[in-house]
Amino acid sequence: MEQIINYINQSKELIAAVVALILIVIAAYKQIVAQINAKTEVTNQVKGLIVDADENVSALKETLVLPLPTLPLLRDAKADEKRTVVVGAVMEKVKPNLLKKLGLTDPAKVASFVANIYQGIKVFLPKRK
Repeated sequence: MEQIINYINQSKELIAAVVALILIVIAAYKQIVAQINAKTEVTNQVKGLIVDADENVSALKETLVLPLPTLPLLRDAKADEKRTVVVGAVMEKVKPNLLKKLGLTDPAKVASFVANIYQGIKVFLPKRK
């Protein structure tokens, strides 16, 4: 009889451990899904801003309220202006909590993120003369 009681007590502990593990996995899954959704939303917004800057960088620049960030210069002045305007637009127009979820807290990190997205979509942008 005592063995049966010990077995039941051990089973309770095992079941509690399994349930705790399942709850941890569910919480981690929710965090991963939230991270993916945030990245998708920010990426889509950045793509739109890149296209807007490619079409008319001056018009996009005029819509910004905050001053443009200071970024290290590249070789091409036109590319520098577009990159700076897009980074400024991202920091101003994208929800701050989404940027924070992705760790995009300063202009340099945002510029790197924008550059990665630009590399993926530049073949789809029309060539400007």
